[in-house]
Order: sequence, then C-alpha cells, then structure tokens
Amino acid sequence: MLRKNLISVAALALTIVLNLGITVVLLSRLNTLSEQQLAELPFNAAIVSLADHTAKLQTQIHSAFLARAADELAEVEKAAKAESEAVAATIRTLKGDQSGILNSPITWDDPKDKVETSVKVTAQDLLQRVELMHTDLLTTVTRSLTLAGESIKGEIKLDEARNNLSKVARDTLPLQNIDPKSYNGFMRGIITLAYAADQMTIMNIANPQFKKGYEALLANKVLTPDQKVLLTAVGNQFKMVYDLARSQIAYRLDSKFLTE
Repeated sequence: MLRKNLISVAALALTIVLNLGITVVLLSRLNTLSEQQLAELPFNAAIVSLADHTAKLQTQIHSAFLARAADELAEVEKAAKAESEAVAATIRTLKGDQSGILNSPITWDDPKDKVETSVKVTAQDLLQRVELMHTDLLTTVTRSLTLAGESIKGEIKLDEARNNLSKVARDTLPLQNIDPKSYNGFMRGIITLAYAADQMTIMNIANPQFKKGYEALLANKVLTPDQKVLLTAVGNQFKMVYDLARSQIAYRLDSKFLTE
C-alpha cells in the first residue's frame, strides 16, 4: 500500500508538471500569435479564457489533495468539472474561428525537443496540441481526485483501526502482572503508534518497543491459551494500524509537496 501510494503520487506530480508546463507554453504561443496578427477581440478573449480556466483547473488538483472529508472532495470534483467544461467550450470556440489566423504559419520552438530547433507550424497545429494536453490534464485531475478519495477512506480506516487497537489492548491489562517490564514496553509501543505523526517515530520507536514487549510476553510459559489468543489479536491489530499509519503519513507528505 505504501509503495503503491508513493509511486502513484510521484507519477502524478510529474504528470502535473509536464501537462501544465507544456500547456502554458502552447497558450503563450497562441496568445503571441493573436497579438501579432491583430486578431479580432473575440479570439483574444478566448485565448485569455483558455489560459484562465486551465489555471483554475490546476488549483482544483491542489484542492483535491487538501480535502480532508468526502463532502469537501465532492465540491472540488464539481468545480473541476465546471472548469473542464469551460476549457472544452473555449477550445471549440477557437477551432471555429473564421478570421484565418489558425492557418497562419509561425515559427515555434518545441519545448519537448532537446535540440534547439525551430519548426514551421500553424496556430491550428498548436491548438490541436493544447487540446491533447487538456485531455491529459483531465486524466491527471481524475487521478488526483481518486488518490484524494483513497486517502480520505484511509484516514477513516486508520481511525477505526486505532480505536480497535485501544479496545483489545485494554483487555490485556491482567498481563502486566506476569511480566511488568515487557508489558510496559508493549503498551508504550501501542501508545506511541497511536500518536505518532512521522515515519521515524513509527519505525524506530513505536515498532521496536512493541515488538520487544510483545514477543517476550508471547513467549512466557505461564500464559493461558486464551491469553495467547488475545495477545495475538493485539499483534495483528498493531500491524494493521502500523501499515495504515505509514501509508497515510507518506500520502500527507507527498500531497504537501504537490500543493506547495
């Protein structure tokens, strides 16, 4: 789960940078062209509108990663859909322009070309690229909403898992009379995990404390079969909280990177 989230968010970050970067370059080229050709005001207005709605669509990606509840994410999804429809409508307006500017040849440096070469293209060619980039950007938005939704569900699962761990841990209180030292480490690990907010605390403090105490208690020969079953249940629940907590912390760190 942790590796999957890390890879997904890293890939998404790269996609956002590429899509937005190329789209902005293409929009700026179109805007320059419209000024050079002294196009009619409606064409210029459409260019400005396209850039504006594209930028707003980018902010919805940020908002998705900042959402902490399902209703917040639903509002972000609604806003993203509206901006996407506005972009699509503007592209249709530009494609229908009758001034002839779309067929005017221009010299353009492709930002994806590692060799600095200029090519002769038309505004129509660039507009088609913008349209393709918009399609890719929509995919990025959809992925960001999906990841954000998974994170919100993950937070709910984590809260439930923590509560369940607390409940089963309380049932082990009689075990402190069997081995006070081991039980103390066992409980310290559980408490540390419950309140940890970073990976280092979880991995280097909570987990070793719990594991040492847990294994010592489980190996104690005076434990009854029922006590061993109870202790094993705590171990399984600790592992669940441990995995969920690490996954959510990793997501929060990566989403912070994407929104700054």
